[in-house]
Amino acid sequence: MMKDENVPAGEVVYADYTDVKGNPAPLAIYLPYGYDKSRTEGYKVLYLSHGAGGSEMEWFSSGNTQYVFDKLIANQTIEPTIVVTMNNTNYSWELPVIRENIMKHIIPFMEENYNVGKNPSDRAFSGLSMGGITTSYMYSKEADNFGYFGILSGSTQTGLDEGDVNVDSLKKPSVMLGAGCYDFGLTGDGSFPISGFAARLDEMGITDYGYYEVKGGHDWIVWPQLIKIFAEQYLWK
Repeated sequence: MMKDENVPAGEVVYADYTDVKGNPAPLAIYLPYGYDKSRTEGYKVLYLSHGAGGSEMEWFSSGNTQYVFDKLIANQTIEPTIVVTMNNTNYSWELPVIRENIMKHIIPFMEENYNVGKNPSDRAFSGLSMGGITTSYMYSKEADNFGYFGILSGSTQTGLDEGDVNVDSLKKPSVMLGAGCYDFGLTGDGSFPISGFAARLDEMGITDYGYYEVKGGHDWIVWPQLIKIFAEQYLWK
């Protein structure tokens, strides 16, 4: 999606927080048009992960996510939403480290410095490819702390295999799985494709999730389509 000059535009700002390693690390933060730091009700927040080799810039520079949200918010399809992207490449995709960084460093930073809601229903997590793996892991471990998960073009069953899974908790959030119809993250061998994750959820009796295939492969044609579906059909519903 390209920028629509007729739509009020939000702003992408950049901030450094202190990460799990004690180092300054970057966030890119989309603030919706009219963001009010003094608003009584905290804003809903989508935490969004890139894929392998990406950074906090990718969802905005390649995916034009800010324009997707500008238009959905202007059309009142979703309520004004903050989108936060981080750099998970810094942690070599060590999922427990990424989880700790998000829960103990990124979310507290956002809650201290921005007007964001602090309830699980105010938070969503999504990501593509390796970010989809991250999202599925976060879902398996943090289902009580997020109301919405968008698992795109990649997944892992690692978190589901570790023995501390609460199926009742996994049934609480709204979950969407999605990939391109020519996407190697859709079907295939191993646990990476989302079809395998869907089958595992079915086996666990977790069947109330969305499953989408859109035109395209493992690429930036697919992911803006999927994040739009996730935003307009799942977020804050």
